[in-house]
Amino acid sequence: RGAFVNDSKWSAPYTGFTSGATMISPAKRLFDGVGNFVGIGAADVTLNQLSNFLINELASTEMILFVMEQGSSKMIAASVDGCTLNQTTVTQFTADDNPNSKITLAAKELASGADDRDAYAFGDVWISTDYNFVRAVRVAEYHGMPLDSPWIFVEIQPANCDAGYELNTEKLQCEKCSSGYFSNSSEAGSKCQRCEPGKSISDSGATACTPCALGYATNATASVACSVCQQGTFTKTTGSPLCDS
Repeated sequence: RGAFVNDSKWSAPYTGFTSGATMISPAKRLFDGVGNFVGIGAADVTLNQLSNFLINELASTEMILFVMEQGSSKMIAASVDGCTLNQTTVTQFTADDNPNSKITLAAKELASGADDRDAYAFGDVWISTDYNFVRAVRVAEYHGMPLDSPWIFVEIQPANCDAGYELNTEKLQCEKCSSGYFSNSSEAGSKCQRCEPGKSISDSGATACTPCALGYATNATASVACSVCQQGTFTKTTGSPLCDS
């Protein structure tokens, strides 16, 4: 399947005769020092080996990388273990029906942005959604893949959630900080923080906690309200964690 492009060719996935593993074979034409064709060099690479490469060498803890076939969305490799091959049936998972919910969400987002020519949206620009950033690039454009059967290289990165929100890493969705928590940063990976003693917040989505008023205190973290000082006790300043006697 496919053709030599830039002197390189990758086969379609197949089952190895002796190992029974699902694999692919890259091949390249070889020439001697004066330009005479001398043969073809090829190698067998299992899909598990490709996935392990992504897991060990390329992906950060905050990013998911995966490669899928253009037409079928069958997985070629993924930086998340157990998302490429179904070990029970020894068949490839698809991206749009994957054990990893983030990969499925990304595949559906790419499919929703496709035009009439492609099954998935492509481009070097980020596709922005409410919950993540997805970038899809034809492997063919960069690695000599045959253009009539390209693979798609996809990056998923966390969204930069607004202050008062944090990223739900399972749903890839920005969610409001809970009552008693706040976030004053919009940088990627920012987490909601507990209100410190002497402060509280009852609303969700807070960007800061409110110091306890005079006559009120809380010694707990993540407080949703400050407690009134008991009779005979008081606070000297706002934001007090304890009432004085």
